[in-house]
Amino acid sequence: MPNAEKTNKQKIGFFIGLGCAVALGLACRLCKLGVSGLTIDESISVAYSENLRLILQSVRPPVYYLLLAAWRWVFSDGPIALRLLSVLAGVASIILLALIAKRLASRRTGIIAAFLLACLPIHVYTSRLADVGALSIALGLAAIYCLVVMSEKDTDATLATVLAGLNIVGVFTCYYFLLALIAQALVLVFIKKSEMLVRRDIAIGLGAPVAALVLASPLLYTQFKTLVVQLSAFPSLTRIWEAPWSLWANDMTLGAPWFYAESAGEVISLCLTTLGVVFFVAGTAACISDRRTGGMAILAMFYGTAFAMLTASTIFPLWSPLGAVHFIPFYVLVIACGLTLLKKASLPVAVTLACVVSMGVIINAYNYPGEGAAWKKAPEWNRLAADLSTRYGPGDNIIVSPGWIAQALRYHLSFSAEPKFSKDRERLPIIGAPFDFYNPDADLQNRIQLPEAPRSWIVSWRGYADRSVDRLMIDTGHRFSHSTDYWQLRLSLYRLVSSDDDDDEKTKTKGESEL
Repeated sequence: MPNAEKTNKQKIGFFIGLGCAVALGLACRLCKLGVSGLTIDESISVAYSENLRLILQSVRPPVYYLLLAAWRWVFSDGPIALRLLSVLAGVASIILLALIAKRLASRRTGIIAAFLLACLPIHVYTSRLADVGALSIALGLAAIYCLVVMSEKDTDATLATVLAGLNIVGVFTCYYFLLALIAQALVLVFIKKSEMLVRRDIAIGLGAPVAALVLASPLLYTQFKTLVVQLSAFPSLTRIWEAPWSLWANDMTLGAPWFYAESAGEVISLCLTTLGVVFFVAGTAACISDRRTGGMAILAMFYGTAFAMLTASTIFPLWSPLGAVHFIPFYVLVIACGLTLLKKASLPVAVTLACVVSMGVIINAYNYPGEGAAWKKAPEWNRLAADLSTRYGPGDNIIVSPGWIAQALRYHLSFSAEPKFSKDRERLPIIGAPFDFYNPDADLQNRIQLPEAPRSWIVSWRGYADRSVDRLMIDTGHRFSHSTDYWQLRLSLYRLVSSDDDDDEKTKTKGESEL
C-alpha cells in the first residue's frame, strides 16, 4: 500500500504540474493574440484556404489549408479566430512532449520539459501564427508518442492504424514532417528492441506515409517545379552557410525575448541563454552516461533530426525557421534531462526559469524572432496601411501584386482607425493581380478589370510583376508619380493622364510632400 500510495501521489503531482505548464503556455500564446494584423505567411494561409486551387502553385501540402477553411467557416476569420487553431496545436505539443519524456525518462523530466516548451520563445511564436508549423509539430509529437507506447506493448492493430494516420496527415501538412519520421526511426533503433523493426504494425505505421507520397507523386512533381521557380524568384529558403545564424540562433534560445529590452534585459537574456546552453550540455552528458535506453533515444531524436536538416541544407536550399522549429522539442528534452541532475531542486529551478522567460515573452511579444524581418512582425504593413489610409481618396484604385497579399492589406486597413475604409474586408476596393510563379510578368490587361480612376495605388511585395503592372497602368492611360519603400513592400502611385493638369500638379505636389 505505501508504494501504491506513493505512485498515486506521483501521478497526481505529474498531472498537476502538467496543468500548470499548460496554463503558462496558454498565457504566453494568448497574450495580445489579436493586436497585430496578418503577416505575409498568414496571408498565404488565408489565400490558400479561400482558393484551394492555389495549392498547385504552392510548395506546401494541402491538409492545413483544408482544415483552416473549415475552421474559418465555423469560427469566422478574425485574427484571433485564425490563430486559435495554432494555439491549440501548440498547447497539445506541450502535453505530448511531457508524455514522451515521462515514458522515455521520468515524470519529473516530463514536467520540466512541459514548462520549458510552454515558454520557449520560438515555439510560442510559431503557436501564435495562422500557419502550418504548430500543427505539424503537434502531429509529429503525437506520432512519436504513439510509437513509444507501441514499443511497450505487443502487436496492436489499432495503434498501428492511428500511427499510420498521424504520419500520413503529418506528411501532407508540412513536408518538414519528414524530420518526425526520422525521429521515429531513431527511437526504434535506440530503444534496442530489434524485434520491433520487423513487426508488421510498426511497418504499417512507418510505411504508410511513404506509400501515400508515392501515390501523390503528380502533386509532388508539380510542387517541385514550382519550388524551382520560386527559389529563383523568391529566395526564402537558403543553404546552411547562407542562413542568418546570428538571428536564428538567438531566436531559439531561452533569452531571446529579453534581448530586445533595455540594458538590464540584455543581461537577463545573456544569463538565460547561458543557463540554457549549460543545461543542454549537461543533459547530453547525462543521457550518454544513463544506462537506460530512453536517454539515448532522446539524444538520437535531437542530434539525428538536426544532422539530417543540416546535411540536406548543405546540398539543397532547404534551411528555414519552419524546418528548424521541428526539432526544437527534442532540444527542450535534452535541456530537461540536464535540469533533472539538480535532483529535488530541479523542478523549482525549472519553474522559476520558465516564469522569467515567460515574462520576457509577454513583455516583448512582438520583438522576436528576427527583429529585422517585417514579414514576421508586420510593422511595415502597419506603416504602409496607415499611409494608404491617410492618402486614399474616394474612387481611387488599389492594386495588390501578387494578389494573395491582399488579405494582409485588407486586415490592416479594416482594423485601422481611419473611418474611410469599411470594416467589411470584402467590400474594400482592392484588386489582386493574378499570382503566377511561372510567368510573373505576363500581360495583366486581359486578366484583370481595372476601373477608370484618377489615381491608382499599387502595393507590391519584393517587386513581384513590376514590369507587368507598369505596362498595365500605361496601357490604361496612367503615368507613374512616385513610390515609397517599406522594407520588402512598396507603395506606388499612378495618375490618370487625362486629369486636369493644374489639379494634377497640385495633388502630385501634395502627395510627394506626404510621401
